[in-house]
Amino acid sequence: MRRIGFGMVAFVLLGCTSTEVVCGEGTYQEQGVCIVRDGQTTDISATDTPTTTSTRSETTTTTSGTTTSTASTSTGTSTATITDTTTGTGTTSTSTTGTTSSTTGVADNVVHVYLLGGQSNASGFGQVDSLPPALQISQEDVRLYWSQEPWWKPLSPASEYTSGAQAYFGPEVTMGRALADASPDVPVVLIKHTVGGTDLQGFWNPSTGPEEPDVGPGYRVFYQTVVAGLEALEAEGWAPEVKGMAWMQGEADALMEGAAATYEENLTAFIGRVRDDVGAPEMPFVAGLIDCRGLCPFREDVRAATLAVAASSSLVQAIETIDLGTYPYDGWHYQGTGQRVLGTRFAAAFAGETLPSMPSAAVRLTGVGISTYSGDFTVGWAFETDREITITDLGRYDLDYLGLRLGAEVAVWDDTTQALLMSAWVPGALASDVSYQDGFRYVAVAPKMLPAGRYVITNQTYDATPLDYIWQVSIEEAPGVQWLEGRHRGGSAMIFPDTIMSADTSSALWFGPNFLFDE
Repeated sequence: MRRIGFGMVAFVLLGCTSTEVVCGEGTYQEQGVCIVRDGQTTDISATDTPTTTSTRSETTTTTSGTTTSTASTSTGTSTATITDTTTGTGTTSTSTTGTTSSTTGVADNVVHVYLLGGQSNASGFGQVDSLPPALQISQEDVRLYWSQEPWWKPLSPASEYTSGAQAYFGPEVTMGRALADASPDVPVVLIKHTVGGTDLQGFWNPSTGPEEPDVGPGYRVFYQTVVAGLEALEAEGWAPEVKGMAWMQGEADALMEGAAATYEENLTAFIGRVRDDVGAPEMPFVAGLIDCRGLCPFREDVRAATLAVAASSSLVQAIETIDLGTYPYDGWHYQGTGQRVLGTRFAAAFAGETLPSMPSAAVRLTGVGISTYSGDFTVGWAFETDREITITDLGRYDLDYLGLRLGAEVAVWDDTTQALLMSAWVPGALASDVSYQDGFRYVAVAPKMLPAGRYVITNQTYDATPLDYIWQVSIEEAPGVQWLEGRHRGGSAMIFPDTIMSADTSSALWFGPNFLFDE
């Protein structure tokens, strides 16, 4: 029997606090700890399993700031001498492997491992409808080992907050997808342990080692999760290499003056401890800067501390999050669209690439319009693009964040051929919560590239939902998109609208529908 502790999960949302212990399939609970049952196996069907088996022994010697690590496997040996970048002069490595890929020079059984830790925004409050359909289900070519489901499985949304009422995801989904796409020759896997409402000062305190009596419960379980995940990979015949860690945490410390004042020291110690404990002394570390504006009294202290740690080392990077968009009446948690971008930003930071921006709304309502209309219609508007754009999300107007009473279809058409190019169902409030931005509810779609040209976007409206669209409203267009005219047609079924209503951007119509896009 192997004992893996999973700690107490603190749940904090909108002023409500409760405590629970969640154990995954194949485990049972004993005194607040999840126990893995004897005979628990791992699922290796998500990726091709190497035909060789691996027995790894590892020794590490540290002398005068230089770390030498030797790993032995059935395919050969690899020796690396790494000089501490704070006192040394560089990095020297030599490698000899018995079995390598003829195209990449890496061992056939190497797998790249990325770690993910933090509190609620690392766990994830992103609505699953903000993921394109292909990412809402399992990704067979990327795998995840999650502390609440401690076995390897294909990557899929993994949030402690998912319940029967709503499915959520964290940065693991798009981070894993982007990392895998950037690594076609070496498999990518993720190990995740996150707990909402937890602080670095206490809960994640790494002490001087995971076995010390004063180690924080979060770090203890994080370490146990990583070790168990790596051992399971080795048992399958893989040679895991830890390539980086993503960290989204700090809001809890920003509530306490003492914790905020020592955040720089604590984060530095945490990064060093993780590197030592996973045997990756030069592991890149990417930390998200907290937002929580107006909620965290010591927000600026924690942000400054995170930036200071990043400035002190080329192996640490801080990424911005204040543009990701929190829930309107929450302020703590990133909604789905932002959570989706957060994951891609982590991946881009590891790759040394420019951080992706949030998608742009085609139009933004800048004034007060009229929404007192009734009847069954297809309503929308024609637009023209002067460049190639990629639509990522389709949305519907939701007056005052009241929630959409009924679900409805949103569609994009070619204005010349009247061909239906894409569509998505935006659910009503009783079915599912979806991401909200500047008056519109959005769901993700499979990204669709539109060449420069004329198009029409529409949505269904019903006599029972007169507040779901607005007219005679002033708008602001995104660069590259020009609103042309309003369109509508009677009937409850979605159909290409042939009735044209001319207006201008100071009194535009029908919104109705909207979309988000990338260039």
